[in-house]
Amino acid sequence: MLDAGPDILNHNIETVPRLYRMARPGGRYQRSLDLLRNARVHAPHIPTKSGLMVGLGEEWDEVVATIADLAEAGCGILTIGQYLSPSPAHLPVVRYYHPDEFEMLRTIALNMGFGHVESGPLVRSSYHAHEQADSYEGRAGGAADSAAPRDGAATRGHDRRSRHVSERAVRSSPCSSAGKR
Repeated sequence: MLDAGPDILNHNIETVPRLYRMARPGGRYQRSLDLLRNARVHAPHIPTKSGLMVGLGEEWDEVVATIADLAEAGCGILTIGQYLSPSPAHLPVVRYYHPDEFEMLRTIALNMGFGHVESGPLVRSSYHAHEQADSYEGRAGGAADSAAPRDGAATRGHDRRSRHVSERAVRSSPCSSAGKR
């Protein structure tokens, strides 16, 4: 995929390690992190992006640790959204997060070095993809940097609408008013 020269490589982590087998039966958490890390090493000029769903029963600290794992893997763009069960045959929603909690997760992720973060109840991986790329490029200053993961933002200077590639393969929150519903 990297040889195709995408503007962004997206691979969604989806959930925290403890719930990974339940949410992604064929997936492996570490393999997803390795994919993102290796993409940054082999093509540092191609930004990486991942998405995380919340509401499957994860603890707050697990979400923060997953964000940290993505940051360490060199992921530059992150989306965090509320899991919504598409049908009774799918996993149930265990908890709905308050918008203030999504804002807190956004702030945490930005403080960990992400170039762009979309975080909210209705955010999906493709949410404002063009704006995400533009924001990321603006923070990076339009210049690629070293190949090591968590090296900061790296971008390419052309229209990002054209080739966004997606590789698919709480404890109680600090927001005291949000709690479980």
